[in-house]
Amino acid sequence: MRVSGILLLVIWANSLAASPEPPLQDYHAESIEAGDSQSKRYAYFEFAKLYAHDGRREQTLHALERALANRFTPRTQIRDEPAFQGYANDERFRAISGQLPPRDFSRDEGWRYDIAFLGDEARRLHASPTREAFSEEFAQATRALSDAVPTLSDTQIRVKMQTLLALLHDGHSGVDIDQDARRLPVRLYFFKDGVFVIDASDGHKELIGSRVLRIGSRQIDDLLTELPRYVPRDNAMTIKWRGPPTLTRMQFLQALGAVDSLESATLTLERDGRKPRTVKVSSIPVTDRELVGLVPPSRASAPPPLYLKQPATTYWFGPIDAETLYLQFNGIFNMPGGPAIPEFAEALQQELAKGAVQNLIVDVRLNSGGDLGLYPPLFRVLAGFRASSAQHRIYCIIGRNTFSAAQAFIGDLERFLSPVFVGEPSGSSPNFTGESTGWFELPYSHTRVNISERYHQHSTFPDDARKWIAPRIPVELSSSDYFSNRDPAVEAILAVLRDAH
Repeated sequence: MRVSGILLLVIWANSLAASPEPPLQDYHAESIEAGDSQSKRYAYFEFAKLYAHDGRREQTLHALERALANRFTPRTQIRDEPAFQGYANDERFRAISGQLPPRDFSRDEGWRYDIAFLGDEARRLHASPTREAFSEEFAQATRALSDAVPTLSDTQIRVKMQTLLALLHDGHSGVDIDQDARRLPVRLYFFKDGVFVIDASDGHKELIGSRVLRIGSRQIDDLLTELPRYVPRDNAMTIKWRGPPTLTRMQFLQALGAVDSLESATLTLERDGRKPRTVKVSSIPVTDRELVGLVPPSRASAPPPLYLKQPATTYWFGPIDAETLYLQFNGIFNMPGGPAIPEFAEALQQELAKGAVQNLIVDVRLNSGGDLGLYPPLFRVLAGFRASSAQHRIYCIIGRNTFSAAQAFIGDLERFLSPVFVGEPSGSSPNFTGESTGWFELPYSHTRVNISERYHQHSTFPDDARKWIAPRIPVELSSSDYFSNRDPAVEAILAVLRDAH
């Protein structure tokens, strides 16, 4: 976000409001229109507040409509803004701020209003250049869901909304389906040799390490085939990342025809080549946002590899040998209770300035993003290291949940620093639809929804159609690698370095 430009517009707007000339209706809207969409949406919102303060109703509503035309979101910010409290019963204002018309709605009417509102917001907000929200497929799916409302429970409608937004082919857009949700008491991961239980709640720890063959009445391979319909994604790797928690949510398992009840399910499991067994497990509430991805295995005899040594630490570095430094970058935000990214980057620069390090391993395989405006200080240190010697090499480990701002980060690495990528393909594409000012509520059900309203280009080419950044050294993780605490990605890099000597 270009905060400085928006701030200047706000200061300018306030100065105009304080002076008698020019009149409010001549606030030089053409100057606002010359800016980018992100600046315009906030500038029009600030102008609307000034108009409201001055009692100019028509200008207020027009400015708010211009803010919406430039993808202002969430609309609840308009609804809750004190400057507009006098407009609460204005029908036009209620439509602008995303509120129901002032009349009674039946349950079916309310949900249909939400579905229509969701479709309209997808067309207004979604920034994909391929405009999936305007496709006939999206329109037909919206109509079908609206027609089916009387036959579906509230939970089932939310699941169907998720399938609707999955048609946008964008991993940032989606529905908060965890309202009153329940899940299996296990955590799954998709390894190259199958789907395995990697963690479990108390009372089910003995299931850890088992391969999943069937959930309820459905074979796991059949479930994997149908899973893309329910997972908003940028590419197939996003499904590998987000698919496991989706397969533990009871409402999705019900939609997939695997279970009849939200209270329990049977799992058919295989362990260590022994005969498969079936266990019945009761579902548990989804109480918080669960970490999506890997956790250190609980039953490994060897110590955890570097990438699982501090997975909850936002960023850290340490030596592998005298010439090789390992840097794990798990999130693009300033670490709570630790150094901010600029201070961390300075510490890294001081370490690299000692001159011993020739090979820098940058591990972002667990990095699902954050604020892409925060990584430049770290990027500059990496660029300085790369440029300071022809012998300096950067190896970057990527994977399925290298996503969002982390995708932008590796896109810039690819463009400017020519690292050697290792691991899996990334979870997003070099140019991607993403970002959002925040989740918003649907007017009737208050279901929380997110729709991406920005388009990011971090490829050298604006028409780059790649689905992901592919590794030069492909490395997939097997269940045996994981449960024995091996890291084949770092091992592959070290093998290359040994061969180079």
